[in-house]
Amino acid sequence: MKKIFRGAALFVVTLVLAAVAANFFYPMEPIAGRTDRFERKVFVTWGYPFLVPYYLLTPETIDPDREYPLVMVLHGASKQAQGAYILASDEMRQSQPAFVLVPMAPFNRAWATPDSPEFKQPWFPALDLAVAVLEDVRHDYPVDADRIYVTGSSTGGFASFAAPMAYPEIFAASVPVVGGWIVEDAADFPEIDVWAWHDRADDQVDIAYARAFVVRLRSQGINARLEEISGYGHAAWRAAYADPALWDWLFAQSR
Repeated sequence: MKKIFRGAALFVVTLVLAAVAANFFYPMEPIAGRTDRFERKVFVTWGYPFLVPYYLLTPETIDPDREYPLVMVLHGASKQAQGAYILASDEMRQSQPAFVLVPMAPFNRAWATPDSPEFKQPWFPALDLAVAVLEDVRHDYPVDADRIYVTGSSTGGFASFAAPMAYPEIFAASVPVVGGWIVEDAADFPEIDVWAWHDRADDQVDIAYARAFVVRLRSQGINARLEEISGYGHAAWRAAYADPALWDWLFAQSR
């Protein structure tokens, strides 16, 4: 009996270690190889995935008497967080000093998925993990609680619609890129500004979801807009994040 118990315990420990390793050492990372300005950190949880790797960019100089905005950039299925690259540029760091947070979803997990048959996927939502990391960063750094923003592309774009609904007390503005959500949930969206971007010919995420959701938000009196572009397909982030007007607008938003 003792041998059976030890064997079962060893099996469980092996599974846990394998889960941690798969999550922590997963080779596709949103910042790796693109910029060395982000510090790679790890947030410890009490359950799976136990360790949540994330990247953090801090302002070049932190004034102890000042608080700074924070932009949480949620990567897509490719594990790339394209908006973070723009925010890490010399020009942006000088003109808009801010904290830039890039959490990593555990292996084979989406940030958030609408509760609708057409979106059913074998992925468990990980948005709570991203927000747990955000709260930890807020505790350790001088973050302006009234200027916390969320953006992301593809699955990160879906989560940029979902995050303000799940955490209405946190975010001041949202920039979903090639994302969408079901209109039935729009009633839960808080009164914050939204600037969504989508390519009309996106063959991976139908623009109809973003259109319908933004129309519903506007009918509720929310300042929401959808930038419909052409020529970029599912890579509409190339146009969105390269537009200086987007960043000027985002950093002007406050709760």
